Amino acid sequence: MKNRESLSVWGLLLLLGATPSLRAQANPSIPPPSGLAGLRLVHAGSTTNRVQFMMNGRNISGDGLAPGYAGGIGGFPAGKATFTAKSGEEPGSLPIPVELSPGRNVAVVAFFGPVPPKDRQPGKPDKKLALLAIPQEPIPEGQSRFRLLLVGEPTCEIQCNDQTINLEGGNIHTVGGAPKSVVIRKAGKAVTEFSPVKPGDFVIIFYRDAAGAWVSTQYEDRVASF
Repeated sequence: MKNRESLSVWGLLLLLGATPSLRAQANPSIPPPSGLAGLRLVHAGSTTNRVQFMMNGRNISGDGLAPGYAGGIGGFPAGKATFTAKSGEEPGSLPIPVELSPGRNVAVVAFFGPVPPKDRQPGKPDKKLALLAIPQEPIPEGQSRFRLLLVGEPTCEIQCNDQTINLEGGNIHTVGGAPKSVVIRKAGKAVTEFSPVKPGDFVIIFYRDAAGAWVSTQYEDRVASF
């Protein structure tokens, strides 16, 4: 199990060069802190290389994030943004548009998806770097919810407590009800065991690592105060 929350709000902001209040003072067109949106960066790629994330063409991840990283939430001006990513010498991802909503979070996930058969070339990798966005969604007060996501593979069968679930790549599967714990197994082996202390919205992302083993990374999508 991997659960990395080491990139703080101010750590992400410092990557942009200033806190939101300082940037707002320097540029009146930037909304004040109350208009900030939450942004989380996740590296769920089958590679040992670090991944750099670009927002509107600007690097917001320093030297890049390590595989399995699910960073803490940083505050960014709300509005429409375009994200790309790159990893080592491999081709960068195609751009994706993301709506950053005031007071809400969105996670941008980097992974390696399959190259369409018609685009494959001899001697070239059959997977390419790609991005997707996971917006925050409201849940009933006091409940726990687990959103399961598979990236980089077309399908994956897992066992979630007493349920057998067939995940489809790129589609969110929500565990119903208000479970107090989740044990997820792949091929009979526990991949993730999670028992939240408090109710909340938990996202678990499944993928194969660079060695081909099934792994997961997870985070709690809690509301941040900016």
